[in-house]
This record gives sequence, C-alpha cells and structure tokens, in this order.
Amino acid sequence: MKNKELVKNIADYFEYLRSLSLEVSFCDVRLHFAPYFPALVSYNSHVNGYCALIKSRPDLHKICIEKQHLLIGRCNRGVFYGPCWAGVEEYVFPVKSDGEVIAFISVSGYRGKYSVSRKKAAAAAENFTLDKRNAAARYESLKENPPALNALKPLIAPLCNMFELLFLKTNPEPDDKNYRPLKEVLKYINDNYAWNPSLKEIAENCHYSESYIRHIFKEKTSKSIGQYIASLRIAKAKNLLKNTALSISEVAAEVGYGEPNYFTNVFRKETGVSPKQYRKNARKDG
Repeated sequence: MKNKELVKNIADYFEYLRSLSLEVSFCDVRLHFAPYFPALVSYNSHVNGYCALIKSRPDLHKICIEKQHLLIGRCNRGVFYGPCWAGVEEYVFPVKSDGEVIAFISVSGYRGKYSVSRKKAAAAAENFTLDKRNAAARYESLKENPPALNALKPLIAPLCNMFELLFLKTNPEPDDKNYRPLKEVLKYINDNYAWNPSLKEIAENCHYSESYIRHIFKEKTSKSIGQYIASLRIAKAKNLLKNTALSISEVAAEVGYGEPNYFTNVFRKETGVSPKQYRKNARKDG
C-alpha cells in the first residue's frame, strides 16, 4: 500500500484520541481516501451503541450517508457543533486542501446541549419503527458534556493536517483511467460491506461490467472483492469489540453476520482468537 507509514500514523493518532475518551471518526464524502479503507475503516464510523443501532439498518445507514454529503456546504464556513438527523450531537472539523473541503473529522457521541436533539432521536425511533425502549436506552448512554472547542482544536488539528498530506500524496497518475472507477467501486463497497454485496450488485450500482470491476480491483489492490469485504467486516468487528459494550451477537449483526456462531468461527480464523478473547485482550492492553 502506498503511503503506508502515513496511514499508520493516522491510525495511531486516532487511537491516541480515543484513549482520551474522544469518539473521533472521519468522513470521506469525496472518495479521496477510499483506497486506504482496509487500514482506516475502524475510524470511518461512530462506535457508540446508539449510532451502531441506527446504522444496523440499511435504510437508516443510507440516510446517514446522504446527510453526510449535505455537511460539505456547512463545512465551508468552518468548525461547528450540532445534532445529526437522529439526534446525536457532534463537532465537525473540515479537512481542507487549497481552500477546498476534502473530508471532515467528527468528534461525536454527545447529547443534551440542544433540546431539539432529543426530539430528533424520538422522531427517528417513531418514524422508522425502532424498538423505542432499546433506542432510548442507547441514546441515554451518550455523553452529556462535550469538551470545549478551544480544548479540542489543538488535538484535532494534527489529524486534519495528516489527512491533507495524505490527500496531496495520493494524486493519481494523469493517464490512470482506472483510478476514478476504482474509487467509485471502493466507495460503494465501503458504504455497504456490512451487507456483503455481490459482484453483480456492485456492478449494477457503479455502472461498470463485472469483468471490468474484477480486473481493476485485483490489479490495484492485489485482493479479490470477497477478500476485501471480509477484511472490512473483521476490522469493523474489532473496532466494535474494543470500543463498545455491544454483545457478541450484536457485533456480529452490525457487520453482517446473522449467525453469531458463524461470525465467531470466521473471526477466529482471521485473527487467531475468538471475539470474546479479542475484546478481553484489547481492553487489557488499553
């Protein structure tokens, strides 16, 4: 992988911020960082139990993605704080290069600053037939007191700078006609990997032939699509096991494994330990 050391530095810095009890993630709505998702997927979504519940539903996950695209315009005006469509409050820090917003960093997982936030959460549960008791309990588990902006800015600035540097080092060769199609395919997979999309589904949604996708994917990533999807699902499972109190069954469901025993077998094959042991080891090390 190109820029391997820089990507590792970004991942390490995410871990440092999370060690400070900050729920930090990045959003790549412009597809600039899709090639690095196997290494960064753990930092591409919120890890609190409420967001995990929302994003376990494909229709609600799609709404989250659509709303993220709308934030780009707001990012042009600088850092801001507010609730998402489902009531989770967060800071949003734009990542810019030459004045253009290329991504944004979220510090999320809060509630209580605005009365409208709770109303949004209640409306989400009502309108999309969520288990109201479960949704309410998970919402109440969000933190009540967000840190002050002046305390966060010096912590998040290095992360924004590293993403800008990665963007500058990732410009494709001018004659690489496969770069844009590959990013589109990677973006679709990265948004939908939890539901294990087939090659046919990917081709239909990205508007390229199956043979072309198979060819460019193997050429550029040295992995099959199946191998790539599996790596994302396991990486996300590790993240949830380490950073949430979700049960093994809930983690399995979040990454697209309907049968917990099958998930345990796949996880053990990929990591050498069971999900339960991985969680125990991760929390001991942390």
